[in-house]
Amino acid sequence: MLTWVEIDASAIRANIDAFRAITPAQMAVMAVVKANAYGHGLETTAPAVADRADWLGVNTIDEAMTLYRMGVRKPVAILGFTELDRVQEVVLQGFRQVVYRLDVAAALSRAAEWVGGMAHIHLKIETGTNRQGIALKDLPEFIEQLRALPGLNVEGVYTHFANIEDTLDPSYAKTQLQRFRKARSILEKAGIRPPHIHAAATAGTLLYPDAGFTMIRIGIGTYGVWP
Repeated sequence: MLTWVEIDASAIRANIDAFRAITPAQMAVMAVVKANAYGHGLETTAPAVADRADWLGVNTIDEAMTLYRMGVRKPVAILGFTELDRVQEVVLQGFRQVVYRLDVAAALSRAAEWVGGMAHIHLKIETGTNRQGIALKDLPEFIEQLRALPGLNVEGVYTHFANIEDTLDPSYAKTQLQRFRKARSILEKAGIRPPHIHAAATAGTLLYPDAGFTMIRIGIGTYGVWP
């Protein structure tokens, strides 16, 4: 055996409690357990995480289904791409799907109609990480087409910072935050006011309290690691 990881469930709970202690009482906490809980073992850590966090974040539908089979009934956000032929599972199990592509939105809409329910989605805004998301220049048209699709509930909107860990030069992080606020303004003008707004991951939560909005999204900090 090359490596040994020993999991202390009480330490995981204490880590999440520590983040709650530095954020407003009304702010929700999403603990990210993607990539096998950052290598710590999803099935091992998820019960402790679910005991403290309001939400759990995963990357794939398979990870979300693992949580469901374990009996986790906290809201689960799928932060990565879900294949179009599997979006019915998302709607059936009540998972929240991140959306930044119209074909995914359309597939979720069809699935919601087939199920006879709603697909709860979180729009991801591209503010400078340049990985995935809706660009500001495309957002008005995206919203217009999105609103034509039945069965979709825009429950959340979020972004991800590229280098917010840089404590020497915060200029890029502040630029991204400004772009995200502009995106929220565009959404509000279109009558879309999601109750869940999240931008700050571990470093953002610790360094920029004003980036917390209504929910923080802690990943590596859940496991006690400084980012």
